[in-house]
Amino acid sequence: MLVRWTEFIGYLAAVLTTCSFVPQAWHTFRTRDVSGISLGMYSVFAAGVALWLVYGLMLAAWPI
Repeated sequence: MLVRWTEFIGYLAAVLTTCSFVPQAWHTFRTRDVSGISLGMYSVFAAGVALWLVYGLMLAAWPI
């Protein structure tokens, strides 16, 4: 069961960090304003990075 949770955390971290820039790109496209920063983008990115940390700790893989 640990392996499934480990894989799930890893996949979720990968998806969140990979897709984290979509809200920022959409915000920029919609408003044509590049000076604003999307809170959604940083929230998703931070969640993804936190899950990468959990994933690395679960695998005892310090480079992750």
